[in-house]
Amino acid sequence: MAAATPPPLPGPEEYAYDADPVLIQTPTSGDGVEGGGPWTWTPMWHRPCTFGPSEFDAVMQNLVRNPNVLSSWLFRADILAETTEAAAAAEGAVTPFPCFASLVRADDRTIVRRLIPRNTMRDKPMLQTCLFYRGEEGNDDHEHDDEHEDEDDDAEERSLVVYLPHVSDPAHVPFYHPKVQGVGFLHAWRPRDGRGTVSLHFSLFPETLATPPDDAASKLSRPILARVALSLVNTVCKHGEGKRAGYVKRVHHDQLVPQARVQDRYTRLKEKHARRLVATWQETTDPAKHVFEDLSIAAFLMELWRDMYGVEGEEGVPAQFPGFVDVGCGNGLLVHILNEEGYRGWGFDARKRRSWQQYEHYENGDGAGPAGAAVSLRESLLLPSFLTDKGNDKNETETDTGRTSSTHDGTFPPGTFLIANHADELTVWTPLLAALSGCAFLAIPCCSHNFTGARFRAPPPSSAARQATASVSVTLASSSTYASFVEWVAGVAEDCGWVVEFEMLRIPSTRNVGLVGRRRNVDAVFTVEHAWDVIASHGGAHGFADNVAKLAAADGKKNTH
Repeated sequence: MAAATPPPLPGPEEYAYDADPVLIQTPTSGDGVEGGGPWTWTPMWHRPCTFGPSEFDAVMQNLVRNPNVLSSWLFRADILAETTEAAAAAEGAVTPFPCFASLVRADDRTIVRRLIPRNTMRDKPMLQTCLFYRGEEGNDDHEHDDEHEDEDDDAEERSLVVYLPHVSDPAHVPFYHPKVQGVGFLHAWRPRDGRGTVSLHFSLFPETLATPPDDAASKLSRPILARVALSLVNTVCKHGEGKRAGYVKRVHHDQLVPQARVQDRYTRLKEKHARRLVATWQETTDPAKHVFEDLSIAAFLMELWRDMYGVEGEEGVPAQFPGFVDVGCGNGLLVHILNEEGYRGWGFDARKRRSWQQYEHYENGDGAGPAGAAVSLRESLLLPSFLTDKGNDKNETETDTGRTSSTHDGTFPPGTFLIANHADELTVWTPLLAALSGCAFLAIPCCSHNFTGARFRAPPPSSAARQATASVSVTLASSSTYASFVEWVAGVAEDCGWVVEFEMLRIPSTRNVGLVGRRRNVDAVFTVEHAWDVIASHGGAHGFADNVAKLAAADGKKNTH
């Protein structure tokens, strides 16, 4: 007979406006130093849970280090101190630290963090102290002996995490934080029942406490605080129940470049360029998505290049930067952003976009192009020279196409960094051409195309490939169409001699896997013969040169009318 399904847990319940405090702060700090008058902690919401103290502790540790989980207005937290002594010395710290009835400080864990907002034009970063407490209720009057074993089993285990913003005036509290002087997350656990409760408590500023409940300001602020508190308690419970059920983090960001550096760079780029780029958008697509996506990719690239090519010079660009080429550059925005930031490079695509006119940069006859010519964005078809020299179709595509100005032969100056951002038909060619020319690359796969340029479904990744990428993303370890294509491109890159690195980019797109090739796993030179072997082992390139010839011919007819 099947076991009965336990009844579902009740939902969250709001405390009454005049409910008695659950958290009782005493007038003595946790380290025994006399403090001022204790704060009053107003209970806001409580919700039943089935996860114990260990899961609660793990969840709160994660939330302390990743506050963006609790608020989408935040980027991250920079940890400034992790001991009581260091925390007490932090600028604006609320000391002496509070203590609470039936609770004691947990070890020496005291964290001071700097909250970094997404929009620094509106809000400033804020320092905040995070304190951890533990205790029991229900057996204070008994020793742990056999006579009172039942009473011990009934003891309620309590865990408390308190956030104390380093702000003394509610007017200075930033938008992303509730206008309170303290936030308390209390987890109460009953081992015998296997059930517990998570409750959320605010310590209101004295000005707020002094405001009568029927006052207009109070009627406005209380519902806002209640909504924030409900969101906080629901998020903690969601993550706690997931932890108990064995949830595994699906995506691991920031594998190649530290999060703080990329986000800080992104913030600077956004403040400098976003408003102008959105306001002058020429395409019919959503400007916000494309602008913020390319700003984010540019930020990642600039920080990656900083690691690869050395520290920045006076103009902010690494002195040894070799230049870049954006293969299949689309609307040209990414090229434009990088050029605006001083990074030398250009991009090409099969057809010119309406936005190119405003994004084009010009040269002064330095060898990259004639004086006064637009060289940053070029209308060109990719036709690797070895396809026409040797011919995958046994010379059936011997035309002058590979020698005209409307095609690119796939050869790049050694060291050039190649970018393939959702380059579709050109994605899989990028690691191969990079190996032939001695270039590093970043490929961000999107639609599945093989070496012929045709749409296809890549075979599911092998168990070894899944295991290799599971540490980066659970999604990549699946057999979905996108995951299969990403693994297929990565396999091509590895066959070309690359050590492939994965980065789950922080961009507003579900196709956000970046494949980076900057180190070789072989010392031998990658030759055209090697390239043919790789192409053959992955289905061949039959018809690719023919398709390019047809596109070039169609383009020539268009330009004669």
